[in-house]
Amino acid sequence: MNMKKFMAAATSCCLAATSLLSTSLFQVQAADETLTFDIRGGASEKGENALSFTAESVAESDLAVPVRIYIPENPGVFSIQLKFQVNDGEVAEDGSFGNYGLYLSDAAISNPYCFDSANEGNSSYCFSASAFNAEPMNLTWIYSTNTTVNPDAAKEAGTTAWNNPDWAYDNSFAECTLVIPKGTAAGTYVFDVRTEEFILSSSIGSENPLKGASICTAASNGEEVPNVEFETIPLTITISDAAATTTEPTTTEPTTTEPTTTEPTTTEPTTTEPTTTEPTTTEPTTTEPTTTEPTTTEPTTTEATYTTSVTAITTTESDPEFTGNAEYKVLEDGKYYWNIADVAGTAGDIVEVPVYVYGDPGTAGVTAYFDFDDTLEYVEYGDGDAYFMSPIVNPNVKPFLITFLTNGGKNAVAADGACVFTLSFKIPENAQPGTVYPIALAEKDADGLPPKFRDTDGKDIAFSVISGSITVLESADTVALNYDRYSFTEVGETLDLALLNANGTVTWKSSDDAVATVDQNGFVVCKSLGNCTITAVCGDQEYTCAISGGLFGDVDQNGAIDADDSNLALRAYLNLMMGDPSGLTDEQFEIARVNNTFDANGNPTITADDANSILQFYLGNVLGADPSWKEITNNPLAPF
Repeated sequence: MNMKKFMAAATSCCLAATSLLSTSLFQVQAADETLTFDIRGGASEKGENALSFTAESVAESDLAVPVRIYIPENPGVFSIQLKFQVNDGEVAEDGSFGNYGLYLSDAAISNPYCFDSANEGNSSYCFSASAFNAEPMNLTWIYSTNTTVNPDAAKEAGTTAWNNPDWAYDNSFAECTLVIPKGTAAGTYVFDVRTEEFILSSSIGSENPLKGASICTAASNGEEVPNVEFETIPLTITISDAAATTTEPTTTEPTTTEPTTTEPTTTEPTTTEPTTTEPTTTEPTTTEPTTTEPTTTEPTTTEATYTTSVTAITTTESDPEFTGNAEYKVLEDGKYYWNIADVAGTAGDIVEVPVYVYGDPGTAGVTAYFDFDDTLEYVEYGDGDAYFMSPIVNPNVKPFLITFLTNGGKNAVAADGACVFTLSFKIPENAQPGTVYPIALAEKDADGLPPKFRDTDGKDIAFSVISGSITVLESADTVALNYDRYSFTEVGETLDLALLNANGTVTWKSSDDAVATVDQNGFVVCKSLGNCTITAVCGDQEYTCAISGGLFGDVDQNGAIDADDSNLALRAYLNLMMGDPSGLTDEQFEIARVNNTFDANGNPTITADDANSILQFYLGNVLGADPSWKEITNNPLAPF
């Protein structure tokens, strides 16, 4: 079985930017047809809709059943979001699924798969947001960046709708392995799509849990996203108590080996086996034949979809306890903000960095790029509770790409303070206490494209993002500011300060509001060139951050970057090499450290590279090359 795990898009193109723009009307072909999912299992070429096993075979070991999902009938579909279950799902009071112990050991969109003739069905090259996650049994597939176009079939170019052609079973749509655990009770188990609403696993236990439902949509006409009715042909697995001669593999038509068996209601008990009334199946013996019951009660959930846990990279390490300042900082009422949290950990820790939203006016799609230090090891992406979405996460491009549609491209309004997603990172083993790793939204991607936040009409949404950080602490309970010194590059810039691991109320003050102000959330705004101190008070303890307001690299603080600044940095370096003081004030010393270098003892220092970087920036400006501090210095604290 050729399985393709979640495919992060290799191209950093703007999903949200392009998917919500077009307005041309797409004519759905064969609209009277119904989207059909044919779920088949077993090792035969195309699989079967019914399999039979003996209790004896299940008593010895787990059984792994290969499952393929075909689409024999398609009226034209753009997005597919399905929740699978066994029988009724065996849903517990808290909303979690038991599925009678059966589970998926792996799951993926097939490769090749049934869509996209241009790429000959190769899902690796078909641009789609897709994920089939085994643990929650959730499948999400969005065809492309253009919501007005339904995909064609891999076997017939231009065919956006079809009805039971022979080639529909050449390439499946998705694949998985359904595991029947050792000791599973005799009975009938139907693997099918859930059509009833359900609680998202990420919000189980919360006061206002998010709910989802299986839903499919066709290409949009620019104004609305039409739902597509669907039906399923489920996979029925029968585990029989009888020590029948029917060896367990793929018995087509379950229980029909007995002649006079009144074929409906599988009354194969009367097989001279001692009163094997297999009712030991606590779950209802769903009359397995052609369980078409699901047929689309789903349209009632026009706004509800479900979220998948798209994990770009998994980790076997357990998540450490989160430490940090995770509250959203409301800066201005009525404004749309994302806030990247400020968190902390010790060297070698894996830490989660949540991203929160506030003031959402209604979002349909986002393409965002994130910057962080190369020495941080990206670990995984985690779902939030702000939106129903299926993101593309590509950590292999710089800046890091995350793009998603909400509700299949419909506007969604997140609750204030809801978590959009989390990003987990491993702090370097050799990281020194006091080191700060900024996590920020990049102003553009490698091709110069800006981030995009768009509504369902394709219009840009004004947004702001508050940068976050990971601070390395001496121990897990150390109380410290995320920054103890910071240099602004120009007036109007901001800094989000957080007192990490604080226990109690924190109050903030600035020694000079003319240079920088701070509000009671720790949000600092540079007001003018100069220097001041921001102080956080918690109980009887004070924690300070030295602020320098001026141009990045402007060592002499005259408002311009030139060769004099490079010379001052070089002279400071030579002084330090001779064991003498640098000759700079504390504020100038920090401004000259454009490469953010530390000595062997972990103390901030100035090197010849700092002088060289300042000179490069100056010459770049002279030559009109629009130089970038970030590119010249490789310093994550540097501006673009």
